[in-house]
Order: sequence, then structure tokens, then C-alpha cells
Amino acid sequence: MGINGDSKRKGCIAILIFVIAISANITFHAPSAMGSPVYVKGNGTGDFNSGASNNNVQIAQALKFGAENFDFKCVHLKSPSRYLTGYTPFSSAGVADEGDSDAGIRLIDEAGKGLFIPLMTNGFYNLMPANKPTSIISSLVVHVLFFVFCIGVVVAYANAGPHPLKDPSFRDAMKALLPLLFASFLLVLFLSPRIAPIYDTSDESEYVQISKESGIVTVKNEKGSVIYSGSDDVDAIETALNEIDYGDILFENGKYDIDRTIRLKSDISFIGNEKVTFNCFNGIAFDTGSGGYSSSTILLIEHLDEGDTNINLSSVAGLNVGDYIKISDDFSIRNLNGDTDYKNGEIVKIIAIDGINIEIDRPLYDSYCKTKNAKIRKISMFENITFKNINFVGYGIETSSTAIRFYGARNCNITNCEFSDFGIRATVFLDCLDCVIDSNTFRRVFYTGMGYGINIANACDNITITNNSFLELGRHYIAVGSNTGHKISDGFSRHITIQNNVFEDCADEAINTHRPNRCVITITDNDFYNCRKAIELSNSNSVIKNNNIVGCYATGIETYGTGSHLIEGNSFRGNERDYMCEAISEIKDNSFTKNS
Repeated sequence: MGINGDSKRKGCIAILIFVIAISANITFHAPSAMGSPVYVKGNGTGDFNSGASNNNVQIAQALKFGAENFDFKCVHLKSPSRYLTGYTPFSSAGVADEGDSDAGIRLIDEAGKGLFIPLMTNGFYNLMPANKPTSIISSLVVHVLFFVFCIGVVVAYANAGPHPLKDPSFRDAMKALLPLLFASFLLVLFLSPRIAPIYDTSDESEYVQISKESGIVTVKNEKGSVIYSGSDDVDAIETALNEIDYGDILFENGKYDIDRTIRLKSDISFIGNEKVTFNCFNGIAFDTGSGGYSSSTILLIEHLDEGDTNINLSSVAGLNVGDYIKISDDFSIRNLNGDTDYKNGEIVKIIAIDGINIEIDRPLYDSYCKTKNAKIRKISMFENITFKNINFVGYGIETSSTAIRFYGARNCNITNCEFSDFGIRATVFLDCLDCVIDSNTFRRVFYTGMGYGINIANACDNITITNNSFLELGRHYIAVGSNTGHKISDGFSRHITIQNNVFEDCADEAINTHRPNRCVITITDNDFYNCRKAIELSNSNSVIKNNNIVGCYATGIETYGTGSHLIEGNSFRGNERDYMCEAISEIKDNSFTKNS
């Protein structure tokens, strides 16, 4: 039975309406230059930031936010971070539970370009490949081809006889039109990733890659463009530093020669793969320098007591809310040799300014006296510097070789690195806040009379040292004290946490606080083997708890000077002497086995 004219016209009109509706949906819901992804990043600059080992919450919140906001077409997990989430991280409200530790899915960026997760509620865009940003050019070409195909079908159908599928003209038309449909799908699959992505970040690079082969080091920016090729490794690294304002410098396999000091800057991470080595010269390889310190000071106009949060100054010129300042006076502590005085001081942040009064972010640890030249000095802190997965090799023991020195820095991290064959110091933290040294290995850091694996000095606060291995020939694996100098010398270290580390074969004290300090140090759950002394603390307050102290051929724990100490729950085995405490010390619930 044939199709009458009215039925055909109605069918054509229905098909045309369908084509218009589909085309409108494509046009208004396709990605455009106005849209942007929801970013999840590991360095604190994304819409939802992640820094922990489990990223359920950040990824879930980003997905929920993107789904509820129609302009967002995908969630972009920015390279090179690794994002760990679970099979069931969502609550009934669609937001992940902070306490969910299930870790069934790893989303790992192997290509170095980040992962795109499409938002399945947001239109035709989700038909595009999920792991590729889509070009607006290729998208429009696909839309035009699809539209032409649909219009061609309508016209061929309208001109066909009562039996379209048997009509030669209709069949010839379909032979011509079907390649258009096929071509549109080929464009989706192959052309889209080759055209510049719609989410172009050309205005600011996020990472730079460095590789070395046959003595030639190559630096590529995020777009893959070569920005340096040559034989000078330091020039290459400095080119990478100049290329990005913040982000990651990624090192491929190779041994890189650091033959002069590289100046660090904020918001940069140095990340290596499993076989990246920095051969360091007989000096400081990586250094922030002390340029962040103001050359002038501002005097206090009244005495300050411990616990105060408001400071009256002779002037607030040059100060702003958010600035860090070091407050100090001429109160001092003399060193062990009795020949140098170290001045008191601490670092705080300004949170409000009212006239000549500033309010700071926490109560003061100490009192500061106007009659002792109490003053403040502004510090432009370096922030967010990370070294990860790098093997640092020094110039040798008994040299001045140092891997990393931070001056006036905050939120700096050293993770999963190895330090070997350094002299005076492997790493140095001066006037640093909120820093973490985690899961590193230290070997052969030694210099007669000095030699520090981790040297913490001046007004450091909230330094955490966890899960490290100190394994061979150290003098002091960790030393806390004060430093000499000019404007940078004021201040005593405060809160230090040392937990879950292993210390072996130390020629002197594995952990030592020098006399000029006001440290509150927590030493818990560590293992000490075959050291001359495990712990020696002066002028500190400490908690020394749940440590294994084995085979010390002098003393396990010694305390001197001022301060009070809790020594609890430790295991002493095979030591020449378990403890000797001249400072106030509470000693309880320890065990003693086979000691001399």
C-alpha cells in the first residue's frame, strides 16, 4: 500500500522538526570558547584542590558542581598529579564522605596531559571522546555535516515515490549522503584531538618537562614546544623556572649536573621519575636566598607579653594585611662555647591593621621588651616549593656541599628523595614555617664538627619530619638551633615533630637541639640503632615517647639546660647508658633490656 501525499508531507515536517531540534541542541550545548572545565589540582590553584592520598571528596565535589552548573562540560584532573578515589565515595546527597577510605580506582595520567571526565548531564557534548578536549572548529564541522545529512534525507524522501526504499533516486541520494554521516564520526574520532583544544591554557603554562640524552638536555613547555636544547643543565632548569609562574618541572630519566646555585621561587615543584639524579657541586645547589627580608625594622612602642595578639608600632608604613613579620628583641642565649649570643624572635602573620596597631594570627610565644630594642621586620615569604622523587648526590663528605637551603619559606616539602655524600649540610631550613620532610633517605652526610642531614635554625615553626631513613655515617642527622648572620639571625625554633623515622650509624647525636633555642620537640615512634647517642636536647621542652633505642655506645637520651621533658614508653636495649637527664625530666613506663 502506497503513502499518500498528506502522510508524506506530515512525515517530512516531522523529520524536519526533529533535525531542527537536534541541530539546536548541538548548537547551544556544544562546547564553546566561553565554557571552561572544573579543575581539580594538587597544588592549591584549582577549583577543588587535592593534596592528600585519597581524593574522594575533591573529585566528588567537582563532579557535583559541574553537573549542577550547565556551562561546565567536563572535570579536568590536571597533570601531573595522581588522583585516588574509591568505588563508592558518594553519599545520598552526591558528595563524598570525608571518612571514606575505600581506594578501588586509580585515575592516573600516563600521557602527561591530564584526565577529562565528561559531565553526562550536560548535552550532546558527552558523545565526544571522554578523554580528549574538543575543538570548536571540529565540533562545528561535525554539526554542519550532520545537518546537511538530515536535510538531504528529508529532500530525498519528499521527492521519492510511494515506496522510498525501492525508489532508485532515493537510494542514489542515500549513497551520496551516508558518507557525510560517516565523515562526521571520523572527524569526532580523529580530527578533534589534533585541533587546538577549546580549553586552551596558552596564557599560563602549568608544567615544563626536562629530559637528557647523550649529554643534551631538552626543555619542553606544556604545549610540547622546545624552549631549550643544549649541554648546560643549570641553564635548562633556569629556563624552565622562567617559563612558568607556578606549576611543576618534570624531570625524565638522567643525571643532571648542578654546578652552580639555582635560585628558587614560590609555587614550583621539582618532580623526578624513579631514576633522576642531581649531581651537586661544592656549594649550595638550590637556594631561595635571603632577599625576602626587609632591610629595615620598625620599633615597638610598648612592651609585649607572652600570649598577646596586638602590637603597637612606631609606624605601619609598608605593612599590609597578610604580610609575615619577624618580631624580636635583644634577649639572647649564649652558645655552648660561650662566645656567641643568639637573639630571641618568632614569625607571625598580620591579619588586621588599625592605625598603628597590628593584629597577628596567633598568640605570641614569648614576651618582647621595648627597653631591649623590640622590633619587627617584614619578610616576603617564599611559599609552596616541593622536591619529589629526586636523588641528590653531593660533592663528598668533609666538603661545603649542600643540596637545598630554604630562607624565609613556608609550606615547603621534600618527599621521596635521597641525599648522599654531602658535607656541612644536606638540607637547611631557616625561618621556615609549616614544612614537611617525608619518606626520604639520607646517607653519608658528614663534616667534622658539623654535618647535618636536616638543619633547622632561627625562627622555624611547625616542621614535620616523618617516615625517613637516616642510614649511614651521619654526625647529626637532625639538628635544631640558631644561625649567625645579620638581619636573618634573630629567632629560635619552636615546634618540631619527628615521627616514624629510622636512625642508624650516627657518629654523634642522631637528634640534637643546640643550646640557643626554645624548641618544643616531639619525638615519637622512631627506631635508633648503633648511634653514639640517640637524642641530646638542650633548652627544649620535649615529648620522647614509644621509641626503640638500641646499641648506643655512649647514651640513649640526654637532656640539659632549661625546659622539661617527658620520657615515656621507650624501649632501651643494649646501650652503654640509657639516659642522663640534667634538665627536668619525667621518666615513666620505659623498658630496659641487656644494658651496660
